[in-house]
Formats: sequence, C-alpha cells, structure tokens
Amino acid sequence: MVGCVLAGEYSLQQAQYIFRRTNDYQKVCHFHLTDAMDQIFKKLEISTINDVFNCAKIEQVMNIVRTLRPEISKRRFEIVLYNMKNTKILHQKNTKILSSSIKATTETPKPMSNICALCNLQRQRCELNVRQINEKLIIMVGWILLDYCSIKETARFLEPGGRLVCHEHIFETIFEVFETLQIAQMKEIDMCSEGQMEKIMKIVDSLSSGINFKGFSACLREFARKNKVTNGDLKNAGLTSQFDPEKSPKIEENSEKSILQISTTRCAICQKSQNPMKIIQSQNEKLVIVVGNVLRGVVTFKKAKPILAMSDQPLNFCVSHITEAIDGIFRALQREKIDEIRDSCPYMKNVMIVVNVMRPKLSSGLFVKIFQDFVKIHSKIQ
Repeated sequence: MVGCVLAGEYSLQQAQYIFRRTNDYQKVCHFHLTDAMDQIFKKLEISTINDVFNCAKIEQVMNIVRTLRPEISKRRFEIVLYNMKNTKILHQKNTKILSSSIKATTETPKPMSNICALCNLQRQRCELNVRQINEKLIIMVGWILLDYCSIKETARFLEPGGRLVCHEHIFETIFEVFETLQIAQMKEIDMCSEGQMEKIMKIVDSLSSGINFKGFSACLREFARKNKVTNGDLKNAGLTSQFDPEKSPKIEENSEKSILQISTTRCAICQKSQNPMKIIQSQNEKLVIVVGNVLRGVVTFKKAKPILAMSDQPLNFCVSHITEAIDGIFRALQREKIDEIRDSCPYMKNVMIVVNVMRPKLSSGLFVKIFQDFVKIHSKIQ
C-alpha cells in the first residue's frame, strides 16, 4: 500500500479503505511487490536495503505509514523493509532491487504445508527452517512484541507438528527482542536481570512454555548464534544498549533533570510558547494526550514518560496537540465516533500497547472511559 500510494495508484483514502476491509492474508502479484519496493527505494533515495537504518528521508514515507497504521513505529517499518532482503523480490547477495528478474513461471504449485505461518508465502522446504520448539517460542515472543498476533493466536504454532516459519522472520524477531531488552551486543544477553526480562517473561509464561528467564536467555543466545546474527547486524539495526558505558551514567544522572527541563510555561510536547495552549493538570488527560501523540509519531516514548512523571504539576499543551491526540487514537482504533469505541474494538490492543508502556496496570475498559470523558471535554467529536 505504501508503494502504491507513492506511485499514485491509490490515494491515502483508498489505501485506508483497503486496510479496513482486509483482515486476512491476501495474494499479491510479484510485479506489484517489486514495483512497491522500487517506489520506496526511490523515495528514500537508497540503493541497498542496508541503507534503510541510516536513511534521512524515512520520515517522508512514515507520514504514509502512520496514516495507514498509526501504531507502526519507524523502527518497526525499518525492520519490515530490512527483512525484504530475504525474499525473492530482492537479490539475496547484494540486496539491490532487480525488477527485471521477476518472470512469468509455470512451476507446479507447492503444497500448502510449505507455506510460512506468518507471511503466508510458499517456500522451499529447506527455507522453512524454524522447527524446534525453543526456536518457535522466540519467534512467537517476537510476533507478540511486534503486535503481529495475540498470545491466543500464537499458541497453536508451539504445538508438535504445528505450521513452520521461514528464515526471513529470524532477524526481525531477534532485533525486536534485543530492542525490548535494551541491549545491542550478544554478550549482553547474560547481563540482563530478571527485572529487565519481566515484559518478555510475561509473554513466555503465558505461552505455558515452562522456561524461566535463564532458560530463555540461553535459548535466545543459541538462536542468534545458530543464525549467525553478529554484533555488526545489531549495530546496523541502530540498537542501543542500557549497558553502554558512555550512555548509561548520563541517562542515570540526567533522569531527574529530564523531568525538570519540561517547562511549565511552554508546551510539554513541542516546547513552543507561541501557539494557543490549554493548561492540563489531570493525569488521565495527560495520558490521553501523550498516547495520541505517540501513536501519531509526534513524540517518542522516551520524551513522553517524563511528562507523566510530573503528576502534580499542571502543564501547558498546544491545542493542536490535544486535537491531534484525539485524532491519533480514533485512527488507531479505526473509528470515527466516540460512541463506536468499546474496549472490545479489534484494534484496541494496538492502543493498549502504548497505554501500558505509560501506565502498565491500566485496563482497556478504564482507558476507554478516560478517553470518552476526554473527548467530551476537549472536542466536539461525539
């Protein structure tokens, strides 16, 4: 869809309509996939897939991505693009797009058992090389972290004889797990404490794997080693480490200052003072503003958390950020009216991922109530 919008084949509105109607895997001609990658590479002004993590123009494409899928971060989209190097759409050696290499074929269709459980692409049997239960567990954890599927949906893949997973999802999964743990080198896997593993271990425990955090660390290390994931790969992905000797002390030293640096006279989001603003004191209202602006990509998690840390301090917010927050949440939920929003909305889990980073124990039902009250006060949307 991003490629089609860049090519002018669809408008953003048409692309959104297709996304709302499509809840299952769909077949797409190789030509369209190749053309889409051509368009994205052209827009980003890059020639190889390895350049995607250091591309200065990625934000120009992210404007389209956020319109179609507000919950998709820049990091996740970069990883999605990077994983295209392992498909037949990109040359596996030099990772350059080869539009002319896709030719008509009359090959006999491969059996359904050779279809990857995640991307639904037909593969050679040797390409579906994630077979062991511990390897599948790591893939499942990565899928849930990436919000590709729910815990309930992934459980069946851990059963003996379950569907196979192809090789291209390995890097994607490992990058996401490493980013969640805030580590950037293989040796740091063993440096993670049980507390740092908490988020991942909740997923592992919910999958009834019977593996403790030391066992999972060992599985992750072996999985990365087996698939030849190097520190260079992790560095190219732009991962940062909590154990970095240059960064860790600064983060600890400035953690309190970062809260104090939020001005009480300027907008807490953009630090500007010339725009029309509203004073917000309620923690619940601050939460809605932060969540909506994170979903829209206006502010990062790192910058958002100090805002909520000032619990008793009234803060200024640009009126535009307040309305954009409402719009961002409506878009993420794919709803247009406040009375259409329920905690059972199919896209609620995407919003709750952001909410629970800010307030881990808040339920979806309570957040819906908070959001409804916020809309009634700060918007004419009903």
